Amino acid sequence: MKEKQSRSIKLDNPFVYILVALIIISIAFIFISPRISSYIFPFKRTAELNSFVNQAKSENHIDPRKFWEFRDLYSNGYFKFSNKGLDKSEATEALEELNINPQNVDIYFSKFDSRNLESIDGLTKKNTVDDLFSEKDLNIKKILFKNSNSIIFKNAQDQTYIIFILPVSEMKKANGFFNYADDKNILSGKNWIDITRIRN
Repeated sequence: MKEKQSRSIKLDNPFVYILVALIIISIAFIFISPRISSYIFPFKRTAELNSFVNQAKSENHIDPRKFWEFRDLYSNGYFKFSNKGLDKSEATEALEELNINPQNVDIYFSKFDSRNLESIDGLTKKNTVDDLFSEKDLNIKKILFKNSNSIIFKNAQDQTYIIFILPVSEMKKANGFFNYADDKNILSGKNWIDITRIRN
């Protein structure tokens, strides 16, 4: 009889219910929060990438806001920005990491780094991907999406790259890096280029 009473007391203990509720809430938060679930579950990152590629295909265009959201959700990280341009050595190192070497880029002003993804952003007077790269240089295995100013592809090492060139007016929609009124002399006559590599 005493044993039954002690078990009953343990089950009725409010601490047990609080602990169970906290565990349930924590598990639900992991699944509901896109950033945390993408960090933990590779299939969530794959779903984010597929959704982004499918949207680009359906619109025949890379939407800068959707790209910004995708990058943040796929793998949250940190930026380094300078409106005067990154140090040459820093930009060179970032491009070596990306294993890519575009031509005709005036300055690189930002880089983004995270566990699963890295990017570099710059300014160029050119308008098309072909003005900056040849497909041979990109080591393309499979093109997932392409138009004149954008390409998403897998290389021979099965890494996914996103490259696009958009007007500064489109960059304005996605980020507030520049003071667009005061930095007109830097931005005038230029387009925004982003090169992103997904590490998987």
